[in-house]
Amino acid sequence: MSIGSSRSFESETTLIFLIDGERMRVDKVKRADVSYSGDHYLEILITPITIESLKRLGAAASVEGQLGSMEFKLKPEHQTAIKIVGYFSDLK
Repeated sequence: MSIGSSRSFESETTLIFLIDGERMRVDKVKRADVSYSGDHYLEILITPITIESLKRLGAAASVEGQLGSMEFKLKPEHQTAIKIVGYFSDLK
């Protein structure tokens, strides 16, 4: 999700994670939806990602990312949410 004064993701872009210092590249990030609310845009982005990659993201001590020119760091609560997805993926 991206919130800003202009649209940031008009076309497909690449997402790069730095997981405990190891680089992981995720291609084919696409904008699924965009809305405008008076003074800002809200963009929803989607990408296919494997369960194994989600587990790596959830188990890491540190995760940083770059989506286009935007850089970010996952907070502990983000990683907890990712761990929950990984947990439910293992249930039969």
